[in-house]
Amino acid sequence: MFKSCQKVVCKDANGTLTHYPYGIEKNKVYTIKEITRCKCGVELLILDGTTPYFGKKECSVCLSQVHSEAFRSDRFKPNYLTVVR
Repeated sequence: MFKSCQKVVCKDANGTLTHYPYGIEKNKVYTIKEITRCKCGVELLILDGTTPYFGKKECSVCLSQVHSEAFRSDRFKPNYLTVVR
C-alpha cells in the first residue's frame, strides 16, 4: 500500500492495552524511510522525524518484539496534496 519516500498523515495516535505509539501525533505529516513487517505479517512503517522508543516495544497484534521506530501502517493514510488555483 505504501512505498519509501512517500508522505503520510497520522490518522490514529491512540494507544492500546499493550502498546503506546510513542513519537507520533495525529494529523502530522511524516515521510516513510523504510517499510518492514512483523513476524505476524503486520506492515510497519519507519518514519523520518520520529524519535526511537528506547525500551521493549511489542507488536500490538501478536506481542512479539518489533523495531523500536516502527509504527503500524494502519495508523496512517497517504498525504494527498491539493493544488488550489
